[in-house]
Amino acid sequence: MQKKESENLLKDILRYVPVKVLPAFSGLITIYILTRIFSLEIFANYTFIMASILITSQFISGWANSSVIYFYPHSDYENENDEFKKNIILIQLGLLFIGSLVLFLIVYFTLSDLWLSMISVILMLFQTLVNLFYSFLQTERRIREQIISTLIQSGFQIIGIVFCFYYFKNILSTILFAISLSYITSLFYLLKFCDFKKIFSIAILRPKSVNLKLAKDIFNFGLPICIWFFSTQFYSIGDRILFKFFNISFNVGNYSAFRDLAVGLSGFLTMPILLASHPIIMKLQKSGEEKKIIENLLKRNINIITTVFTGILFFICIFGDKILILVVGSNYLLDNILMGIIIATIYFAAIAMYIQKGLEVNGRTSIMSKLSLLVAFVSLLLNLSLIKKFGVNAACVVGLGSNFLYVILAYFYSKKYFKLSLNFSFYLKCLSLVGIAVYVNEYFENELFKYFICFILTSMLIFISTELKIIVKKIIISCRIYF
Repeated sequence: MQKKESENLLKDILRYVPVKVLPAFSGLITIYILTRIFSLEIFANYTFIMASILITSQFISGWANSSVIYFYPHSDYENENDEFKKNIILIQLGLLFIGSLVLFLIVYFTLSDLWLSMISVILMLFQTLVNLFYSFLQTERRIREQIISTLIQSGFQIIGIVFCFYYFKNILSTILFAISLSYITSLFYLLKFCDFKKIFSIAILRPKSVNLKLAKDIFNFGLPICIWFFSTQFYSIGDRILFKFFNISFNVGNYSAFRDLAVGLSGFLTMPILLASHPIIMKLQKSGEEKKIIENLLKRNINIITTVFTGILFFICIFGDKILILVVGSNYLLDNILMGIIIATIYFAAIAMYIQKGLEVNGRTSIMSKLSLLVAFVSLLLNLSLIKKFGVNAACVVGLGSNFLYVILAYFYSKKYFKLSLNFSFYLKCLSLVGIAVYVNEYFENELFKYFICFILTSMLIFISTELKIIVKKIIISCRIYF
Protein backbone atom coordinates (compact mmCIF):
# COMPACT_ATOMS: atom_id res chain seq x y z
CA MET A 1 0.00 0.00 0.00
CA GLN A 2 2.79 2.40 0.93
CA LYS A 3 4.63 1.66 -2.33
CA LYS A 4 1.47 2.18 -4.37
CA GLU A 5 0.69 5.52 -2.73
CA SER A 6 4.30 6.63 -3.15
CA GLU A 7 4.09 5.89 -6.87
CA ASN A 8 0.76 7.74 -7.12
CA LEU A 9 2.25 10.67 -5.22
CA LEU A 10 5.23 10.93 -7.57
CA LYS A 11 2.99 10.78 -10.65
CA ASP A 12 0.63 13.43 -9.25
CA ILE A 13 3.53 15.70 -8.26
CA LEU A 14 4.88 15.58 -11.81
CA ARG A 15 1.42 16.18 -13.26
CA TYR A 16 0.80 19.11 -10.90
CA VAL A 17 4.04 20.85 -11.95
CA PRO A 18 2.38 22.68 -14.91
CA VAL A 19 -0.42 23.82 -12.56
CA LYS A 20 2.17 25.83 -10.63
CA VAL A 21 4.69 26.53 -13.38
CA LEU A 22 2.16 28.46 -15.46
CA PRO A 23 0.99 30.84 -12.67
CA ALA A 24 4.61 31.26 -11.54
CA PHE A 25 5.62 32.20 -15.06
CA SER A 26 2.69 34.60 -15.55
CA GLY A 27 3.40 36.08 -12.10
CA LEU A 28 7.04 36.57 -13.04
CA ILE A 29 6.06 38.30 -16.30
CA THR A 30 3.52 40.45 -14.44
CA ILE A 31 6.04 41.62 -11.84
CA TYR A 32 8.69 42.14 -14.52
CA ILE A 33 6.39 44.42 -16.53
CA LEU A 34 4.75 46.24 -13.62
CA THR A 35 8.09 47.18 -12.09
CA ARG A 36 8.95 48.83 -15.40
CA ILE A 37 5.72 50.73 -16.05
CA PHE A 38 4.76 51.66 -12.47
CA SER A 39 6.40 54.09 -10.12
CA LEU A 40 7.25 52.76 -6.66
CA GLU A 41 4.19 54.54 -5.27
CA ILE A 42 1.74 53.01 -7.76
CA PHE A 43 3.33 49.58 -7.35
CA ALA A 44 2.85 49.94 -3.58
CA ASN A 45 -0.86 50.66 -4.23
CA TYR A 46 -1.02 47.57 -6.46
CA THR A 47 0.48 45.37 -3.74
CA PHE A 48 -1.90 46.89 -1.17
CA ILE A 49 -4.92 46.03 -3.33
CA MET A 50 -3.68 42.49 -4.04
CA ALA A 51 -2.95 41.92 -0.34
CA SER A 52 -6.44 43.19 0.57
CA ILE A 53 -7.99 40.88 -2.03
CA LEU A 54 -6.00 37.90 -0.78
CA ILE A 55 -6.77 38.46 2.90
CA THR A 56 -10.49 39.11 2.27
CA SER A 57 -10.74 36.17 -0.10
CA GLN A 58 -9.06 33.83 2.37
CA PHE A 59 -11.43 34.97 5.10
CA ILE A 60 -14.55 34.17 3.06
CA SER A 61 -13.31 31.19 1.06
CA GLY A 62 -10.21 29.75 2.74
CA TRP A 63 -12.30 27.02 4.29
CA ALA A 64 -13.51 25.74 0.92
CA ASN A 65 -10.54 23.67 -0.25
CA SER A 66 -10.05 21.86 3.05
CA SER A 67 -13.79 21.32 3.52
CA VAL A 68 -14.15 19.86 0.03
CA ILE A 69 -11.28 17.42 0.55
CA TYR A 70 -12.41 16.50 4.07
CA PHE A 71 -16.14 16.07 3.41
CA TYR A 72 -16.36 15.19 -0.27
CA PRO A 73 -18.45 11.99 -0.30
CA HIS A 74 -16.54 8.81 -1.11
CA SER A 75 -19.49 7.49 -3.06
CA ASP A 76 -20.11 6.11 -6.50
CA TYR A 77 -23.43 7.93 -6.76
CA GLU A 78 -23.16 11.15 -8.75
CA ASN A 79 -26.19 12.78 -7.10
CA GLU A 80 -24.48 12.78 -3.67
CA ASN A 81 -21.43 14.53 -5.11
CA ASP A 82 -23.68 17.03 -6.93
CA GLU A 83 -25.57 17.76 -3.72
CA PHE A 84 -22.33 18.47 -1.90
CA LYS A 85 -21.05 20.74 -4.69
CA LYS A 86 -24.32 22.65 -4.80
CA ASN A 87 -24.24 23.39 -1.07
CA ILE A 88 -20.59 24.50 -1.13
CA ILE A 89 -21.34 26.85 -4.05
CA LEU A 90 -24.39 28.33 -2.30
CA ILE A 91 -22.46 29.01 0.89
CA GLN A 92 -19.58 30.48 -1.08
CA LEU A 93 -21.86 32.84 -3.02
CA GLY A 94 -23.42 34.11 0.19
CA LEU A 95 -20.04 34.81 1.77
CA LEU A 96 -18.81 36.42 -1.45
CA PHE A 97 -21.52 39.06 -1.10
CA ILE A 98 -20.26 39.96 2.38
CA GLY A 99 -16.61 39.83 1.33
CA SER A 100 -17.26 42.06 -1.69
CA LEU A 101 -18.75 44.76 0.53
CA VAL A 102 -15.83 44.57 2.98
CA LEU A 103 -13.20 44.71 0.21
CA PHE A 104 -14.95 47.61 -1.51
CA LEU A 105 -14.93 49.66 1.71
CA ILE A 106 -11.27 48.83 2.47
CA VAL A 107 -10.00 49.89 -0.96
CA TYR A 108 -12.30 52.89 -1.32
CA PHE A 109 -11.57 54.47 2.07
CA THR A 110 -7.82 53.84 1.67
CA LEU A 111 -7.28 54.98 -1.93
CA SER A 112 -10.44 57.08 -2.47
CA ASP A 113 -10.95 55.58 -5.91
CA LEU A 114 -14.40 54.24 -6.82
CA TRP A 115 -13.27 52.53 -10.05
CA LEU A 116 -10.33 50.74 -8.37
CA SER A 117 -12.67 49.56 -5.60
CA MET A 118 -15.12 48.09 -8.12
CA ILE A 119 -12.40 46.37 -10.18
CA SER A 120 -10.89 44.90 -7.00
CA VAL A 121 -14.27 43.34 -6.10
CA ILE A 122 -14.66 41.90 -9.62
CA LEU A 123 -11.18 40.36 -9.46
CA MET A 124 -11.82 38.79 -6.06
CA LEU A 125 -15.20 37.44 -7.19
CA PHE A 126 -13.94 35.52 -10.22
CA GLN A 127 -10.66 34.49 -8.59
CA THR A 128 -12.58 32.95 -5.67
CA LEU A 129 -14.96 31.01 -7.91
CA VAL A 130 -12.09 29.63 -10.01
CA ASN A 131 -10.24 28.50 -6.89
CA LEU A 132 -13.41 26.86 -5.55
CA PHE A 133 -13.80 24.76 -8.71
CA TYR A 134 -10.09 23.91 -8.56
CA SER A 135 -10.69 22.36 -5.14
CA PHE A 136 -13.24 19.96 -6.66
CA LEU A 137 -10.86 19.07 -9.49
CA GLN A 138 -8.05 18.48 -6.99
CA THR A 139 -10.19 16.14 -4.91
CA GLU A 140 -11.24 14.16 -7.98
CA ARG A 141 -7.61 14.22 -9.17
CA ARG A 142 -8.71 15.74 -12.48
CA ILE A 143 -5.34 17.32 -13.05
CA ARG A 144 -5.69 17.64 -16.83
CA GLU A 145 -8.64 20.04 -16.47
CA GLN A 146 -6.71 22.07 -13.90
CA ILE A 147 -3.76 22.35 -16.27
CA ILE A 148 -5.96 23.57 -19.16
CA SER A 149 -7.79 26.09 -16.97
CA THR A 150 -4.52 27.35 -15.51
CA LEU A 151 -3.05 27.64 -19.01
CA ILE A 152 -6.04 29.75 -20.07
CA GLN A 153 -5.84 32.01 -17.01
CA SER A 154 -2.06 32.46 -17.15
CA GLY A 155 -2.05 32.96 -20.91
CA PHE A 156 -4.75 35.63 -20.86
CA GLN A 157 -3.06 37.36 -17.93
CA ILE A 158 0.25 37.59 -19.81
CA ILE A 159 -1.50 38.83 -22.98
CA GLY A 160 -3.43 41.43 -20.97
CA ILE A 161 -0.36 42.67 -19.08
CA VAL A 162 1.71 42.92 -22.28
CA PHE A 163 -1.16 44.83 -23.95
CA CYS A 164 -1.25 47.26 -21.01
CA PHE A 165 2.53 47.65 -21.25
CA TYR A 166 2.20 49.10 -24.75
CA TYR A 167 -1.11 50.98 -24.55
CA PHE A 168 -2.06 51.68 -20.89
CA LYS A 169 1.15 52.39 -19.01
CA ASN A 170 0.87 53.57 -15.40
CA ILE A 171 -2.91 52.90 -15.25
CA LEU A 172 -3.49 50.58 -12.31
CA SER A 173 -7.21 49.99 -12.95
CA THR A 174 -6.48 48.64 -16.44
CA ILE A 175 -3.94 46.17 -15.06
CA LEU A 176 -6.47 44.89 -12.51
CA PHE A 177 -9.12 44.61 -15.22
CA ALA A 178 -6.74 42.58 -17.42
CA ILE A 179 -6.06 40.16 -14.54
CA SER A 180 -9.82 39.94 -13.84
CA LEU A 181 -10.47 39.10 -17.49
CA SER A 182 -8.01 36.20 -17.29
CA TYR A 183 -10.00 34.66 -14.42
CA ILE A 184 -13.30 35.26 -16.25
CA THR A 185 -12.06 33.26 -19.26
CA SER A 186 -10.79 30.50 -16.96
CA LEU A 187 -14.16 30.35 -15.19
CA PHE A 188 -15.94 30.13 -18.56
CA TYR A 189 -13.86 27.05 -19.43
CA LEU A 190 -14.62 25.42 -16.07
CA LEU A 191 -18.36 26.01 -16.44
CA LYS A 192 -18.54 25.03 -20.11
CA PHE A 193 -16.21 22.02 -20.30
CA CYS A 194 -15.74 20.66 -16.75
CA ASP A 195 -19.31 19.70 -15.79
CA PHE A 196 -19.78 22.65 -13.40
CA LYS A 197 -22.35 24.60 -15.43
CA LYS A 198 -25.31 22.43 -14.37
CA ILE A 199 -24.44 22.48 -10.67
CA PHE A 200 -23.68 26.20 -10.71
CA SER A 201 -27.00 26.94 -12.44
CA ILE A 202 -28.97 24.84 -9.93
CA ALA A 203 -27.21 26.57 -7.02
CA ILE A 204 -28.20 30.00 -8.36
CA LEU A 205 -31.74 29.19 -9.54
CA ARG A 206 -32.72 27.11 -6.48
CA PRO A 207 -31.05 28.88 -3.54
CA LYS A 208 -33.58 27.60 -0.98
CA SER A 209 -32.63 23.96 -1.44
CA VAL A 210 -29.70 24.08 0.99
CA ASN A 211 -28.96 20.95 3.03
CA LEU A 212 -28.80 22.55 6.47
CA LYS A 213 -27.17 19.54 8.12
CA LEU A 214 -24.41 19.41 5.54
CA ALA A 215 -24.01 23.18 5.73
CA LYS A 216 -23.66 22.94 9.51
CA ASP A 217 -21.00 20.22 9.21
CA ILE A 218 -19.13 22.28 6.63
CA PHE A 219 -19.19 25.37 8.83
CA ASN A 220 -18.14 23.47 11.95
CA PHE A 221 -15.08 22.21 10.11
CA GLY A 222 -14.56 25.11 7.72
CA LEU A 223 -15.00 28.12 10.00
CA PRO A 224 -11.81 27.38 11.98
CA ILE A 225 -10.03 26.80 8.64
CA CYS A 226 -11.38 30.15 7.48
CA ILE A 227 -10.01 31.84 10.61
CA TRP A 228 -6.71 29.99 10.16
CA PHE A 229 -6.37 31.15 6.54
CA PHE A 230 -7.20 34.73 7.47
CA SER A 231 -4.76 34.77 10.40
CA THR A 232 -1.86 33.21 8.48
CA GLN A 233 -2.34 35.63 5.60
CA PHE A 234 -2.52 38.52 8.03
CA TYR A 235 0.82 37.78 9.67
CA SER A 236 2.31 36.97 6.25
CA ILE A 237 1.23 39.97 4.17
CA GLY A 238 -0.75 42.17 6.58
CA ASP A 239 2.29 44.42 6.93
CA ARG A 240 1.44 45.91 3.52
CA ILE A 241 -1.79 47.28 4.94
CA LEU A 242 0.15 48.71 7.89
CA PHE A 243 2.63 50.34 5.52
CA LYS A 244 -0.30 52.18 3.95
CA PHE A 245 -1.75 53.00 7.38
CA PHE A 246 1.54 54.55 8.58
CA ASN A 247 2.16 56.16 5.16
CA ILE A 248 5.48 54.33 4.76
CA SER A 249 6.78 54.09 1.21
CA PHE A 250 10.58 53.65 1.50
CA ASN A 251 11.55 50.20 0.14
CA VAL A 252 7.92 49.00 0.29
CA GLY A 253 7.74 48.48 -3.47
CA ASN A 254 11.13 46.73 -3.41
CA TYR A 255 10.06 44.45 -0.55
CA SER A 256 6.67 43.66 -2.10
CA ALA A 257 8.12 42.98 -5.55
CA PHE A 258 10.69 40.51 -4.24
CA ARG A 259 8.28 38.80 -1.88
CA ASP A 260 5.66 38.32 -4.59
CA LEU A 261 8.34 37.01 -6.91
CA ALA A 262 9.71 34.65 -4.25
CA VAL A 263 6.27 33.34 -3.25
CA GLY A 264 5.37 32.65 -6.87
CA LEU A 265 8.58 30.82 -7.71
CA SER A 266 8.67 28.87 -4.44
CA GLY A 267 5.06 27.87 -5.03
CA PHE A 268 6.19 26.25 -8.25
CA LEU A 269 8.55 24.08 -6.15
CA THR A 270 6.36 23.37 -3.11
CA MET A 271 2.73 23.42 -4.25
CA PRO A 272 2.88 20.40 -6.61
CA ILE A 273 4.06 18.33 -3.62
CA LEU A 274 1.32 19.72 -1.37
CA LEU A 275 -1.47 19.43 -3.96
CA ALA A 276 -0.52 15.81 -4.69
CA SER A 277 0.08 14.83 -1.05
CA HIS A 278 -3.02 16.24 0.62
CA PRO A 279 -5.69 14.03 -1.03
CA ILE A 280 -3.48 10.96 -0.50
CA ILE A 281 -2.95 11.77 3.18
CA MET A 282 -6.68 12.32 3.68
CA LYS A 283 -7.44 9.03 1.91
CA LEU A 284 -4.91 7.11 4.05
CA GLN A 285 -6.31 8.66 7.23
CA LYS A 286 -9.94 7.86 6.36
CA SER A 287 -9.09 4.29 5.32
CA GLY A 288 -7.41 3.64 8.68
CA GLU A 289 -3.93 2.94 7.30
CA GLU A 290 -0.93 2.79 9.62
CA LYS A 291 0.02 6.23 10.87
CA LYS A 292 3.66 5.41 10.14
CA ILE A 293 2.96 5.59 6.40
CA ILE A 294 1.58 9.13 6.74
CA GLU A 295 4.38 10.15 9.10
CA ASN A 296 7.05 8.95 6.68
CA LEU A 297 5.33 10.80 3.82
CA LEU A 298 5.23 14.04 5.84
CA LYS A 299 8.85 13.68 6.93
CA ARG A 300 10.03 13.06 3.36
CA ASN A 301 8.16 16.10 2.04
CA ILE A 302 9.62 18.33 4.78
CA ASN A 303 13.13 17.12 3.99
CA ILE A 304 12.67 17.73 0.24
CA ILE A 305 11.41 21.27 0.87
CA THR A 306 14.25 21.93 3.35
CA THR A 307 16.82 20.79 0.79
CA VAL A 308 15.37 22.97 -1.97
CA PHE A 309 15.10 26.07 0.21
CA THR A 310 18.63 25.61 1.53
CA GLY A 311 19.93 25.79 -2.02
CA ILE A 312 17.76 28.82 -2.77
CA LEU A 313 18.92 30.55 0.42
CA PHE A 314 22.64 30.31 -0.18
CA PHE A 315 22.23 31.40 -3.81
CA ILE A 316 20.12 34.39 -2.71
CA CYS A 317 22.58 35.34 0.02
CA ILE A 318 25.43 35.44 -2.51
CA PHE A 319 23.82 36.49 -5.80
CA GLY A 320 20.41 37.84 -4.74
CA ASP A 321 21.09 41.44 -5.76
CA LYS A 322 22.23 40.44 -9.25
CA ILE A 323 19.21 38.18 -9.74
CA LEU A 324 16.82 40.92 -8.62
CA ILE A 325 18.38 43.54 -10.92
CA LEU A 326 18.06 41.09 -13.82
CA VAL A 327 14.37 40.40 -13.14
CA VAL A 328 12.85 43.67 -11.84
CA GLY A 329 15.57 46.27 -12.37
CA SER A 330 17.88 48.27 -10.12
CA ASN A 331 15.07 50.53 -8.82
CA TYR A 332 13.64 47.55 -6.91
CA LEU A 333 16.93 46.39 -5.41
CA LEU A 334 16.79 44.90 -1.89
CA ASP A 335 19.55 43.89 0.51
CA ASN A 336 20.68 40.25 0.15
CA ILE A 337 20.18 39.53 3.85
CA LEU A 338 16.62 40.88 3.76
CA MET A 339 15.95 38.70 0.73
CA GLY A 340 17.32 35.71 2.65
CA ILE A 341 15.02 36.49 5.59
CA ILE A 342 12.03 36.62 3.23
CA ILE A 343 12.99 33.25 1.69
CA ALA A 344 13.36 31.74 5.18
CA THR A 345 9.89 33.10 6.07
CA ILE A 346 8.38 31.41 3.02
CA TYR A 347 10.19 28.18 3.97
CA PHE A 348 8.62 28.07 7.44
CA ALA A 349 5.21 28.81 5.93
CA ALA A 350 5.71 25.89 3.51
CA ILE A 351 6.71 23.28 6.10
CA ALA A 352 3.94 24.46 8.46
CA MET A 353 1.47 22.89 6.01
CA TYR A 354 2.96 19.47 6.87
CA ILE A 355 3.72 20.08 10.54
CA GLN A 356 0.04 20.83 11.21
CA LYS A 357 -1.32 17.85 9.25
CA GLY A 358 -1.97 15.89 12.44
CA LEU A 359 -4.45 18.54 13.53
CA GLU A 360 -5.94 19.07 10.08
CA VAL A 361 -6.73 15.48 9.07
CA ASN A 362 -8.10 14.65 12.53
CA GLY A 363 -10.58 17.52 12.39
CA ARG A 364 -8.80 19.59 15.07
CA THR A 365 -9.03 22.72 12.97
CA SER A 366 -10.18 24.78 15.95
CA ILE A 367 -6.72 24.36 17.49
CA MET A 368 -5.13 25.51 14.23
CA SER A 369 -7.30 28.62 14.19
CA LYS A 370 -6.48 29.47 17.81
CA LEU A 371 -2.74 29.06 17.23
CA SER A 372 -2.81 31.19 14.07
CA LEU A 373 -4.89 33.88 15.81
CA LEU A 374 -2.36 33.98 18.65
CA VAL A 375 0.53 34.35 16.19
CA ALA A 376 -1.37 37.00 14.20
CA PHE A 377 -2.00 38.99 17.40
CA VAL A 378 1.68 38.82 18.39
CA SER A 379 2.65 39.82 14.85
CA LEU A 380 0.26 42.79 14.92
CA LEU A 381 1.64 44.06 18.24
CA LEU A 382 5.24 43.76 17.04
CA ASN A 383 4.51 45.41 13.70
CA LEU A 384 2.62 48.28 15.33
CA SER A 385 5.58 48.82 17.65
CA LEU A 386 8.39 48.46 15.11
CA ILE A 387 7.22 49.20 11.56
CA LYS A 388 6.85 52.94 12.05
CA LYS A 389 10.49 53.20 13.20
CA PHE A 390 12.25 50.44 11.24
CA GLY A 391 9.98 50.06 8.21
CA VAL A 392 10.58 47.12 5.89
CA ASN A 393 13.42 45.75 8.05
CA ALA A 394 10.99 45.26 10.94
CA ALA A 395 8.36 43.67 8.68
CA CYS A 396 10.89 41.10 7.42
CA VAL A 397 12.07 40.10 10.89
CA VAL A 398 8.55 40.02 12.38
CA GLY A 399 7.33 37.91 9.44
CA LEU A 400 10.12 35.40 9.97
CA GLY A 401 9.53 35.22 13.72
CA SER A 402 5.76 34.83 13.29
CA ASN A 403 6.01 31.92 10.86
CA PHE A 404 8.67 30.21 12.99
CA LEU A 405 6.50 30.61 16.10
CA TYR A 406 3.55 28.99 14.32
CA VAL A 407 5.70 26.02 13.24
CA ILE A 408 6.83 25.46 16.86
CA LEU A 409 3.27 25.68 18.23
CA ALA A 410 1.82 23.47 15.48
CA TYR A 411 4.54 20.85 16.02
CA PHE A 412 3.84 20.76 19.75
CA TYR A 413 0.08 20.24 19.31
CA SER A 414 0.28 17.93 16.28
CA LYS A 415 2.65 15.36 17.78
CA LYS A 416 -0.30 13.85 19.67
CA TYR A 417 -1.61 12.59 16.30
CA PHE A 418 1.49 12.20 14.11
CA LYS A 419 4.93 11.77 15.61
CA LEU A 420 7.36 13.24 13.13
CA SER A 421 10.82 11.93 13.94
CA LEU A 422 12.56 14.85 12.28
CA ASN A 423 16.31 14.65 11.70
CA PHE A 424 17.43 17.85 13.43
CA SER A 425 21.10 17.19 12.65
CA PHE A 426 20.19 17.43 8.95
CA TYR A 427 18.55 20.82 9.53
CA LEU A 428 21.58 22.08 11.46
CA LYS A 429 23.83 21.05 8.55
CA CYS A 430 21.58 22.94 6.13
CA LEU A 431 21.69 25.97 8.41
CA SER A 432 25.49 25.76 8.46
CA LEU A 433 25.59 25.87 4.66
CA VAL A 434 23.45 29.01 4.69
CA GLY A 435 25.73 30.50 7.36
CA ILE A 436 28.75 29.92 5.11
CA ALA A 437 26.94 31.69 2.26
CA VAL A 438 26.16 34.70 4.48
CA TYR A 439 29.81 34.87 5.60
CA VAL A 440 31.10 34.71 2.01
CA ASN A 441 28.68 37.45 0.94
CA GLU A 442 29.81 39.75 3.75
CA TYR A 443 33.59 39.31 3.57
CA PHE A 444 34.50 38.32 -0.02
CA GLU A 445 34.17 40.36 -3.21
CA ASN A 446 35.74 38.08 -5.84
CA GLU A 447 32.96 36.85 -8.14
CA LEU A 448 34.85 33.77 -9.31
CA PHE A 449 35.43 32.72 -5.70
CA LYS A 450 31.70 33.13 -4.97
CA TYR A 451 30.81 30.87 -7.90
CA PHE A 452 33.28 28.30 -6.59
CA ILE A 453 31.73 28.46 -3.10
CA CYS A 454 28.25 27.96 -4.56
CA PHE A 455 29.49 24.87 -6.38
CA ILE A 456 31.00 23.51 -3.15
CA LEU A 457 27.85 24.26 -1.15
CA THR A 458 25.66 22.57 -3.77
CA SER A 459 27.87 19.47 -3.68
CA MET A 460 27.71 19.39 0.13
CA LEU A 461 23.91 19.79 0.02
CA ILE A 462 23.60 16.76 -2.28
CA PHE A 463 25.88 14.82 0.05
CA ILE A 464 23.87 15.51 3.25
CA SER A 465 20.40 15.13 1.70
CA THR A 466 19.17 11.55 1.39
CA GLU A 467 16.25 12.57 -0.82
CA LEU A 468 18.45 14.59 -3.17
CA LYS A 469 21.00 11.76 -3.42
CA ILE A 470 18.23 9.37 -4.48
CA ILE A 471 17.03 11.81 -7.16
CA VAL A 472 20.56 12.40 -8.47
CA LYS A 473 21.22 8.64 -8.47
CA LYS A 474 18.08 8.00 -10.54
CA ILE A 475 19.11 10.71 -13.02
CA ILE A 476 22.59 9.17 -13.39
CA ILE A 477 21.14 5.67 -13.92
CA SER A 478 18.69 7.04 -16.53
CA CYS A 479 21.54 8.79 -18.38
CA ARG A 480 23.65 5.61 -18.41
CA ILE A 481 20.76 3.61 -19.82
CA TYR A 482 20.06 6.26 -22.44
CA PHE A 483 23.65 6.62 -23.61
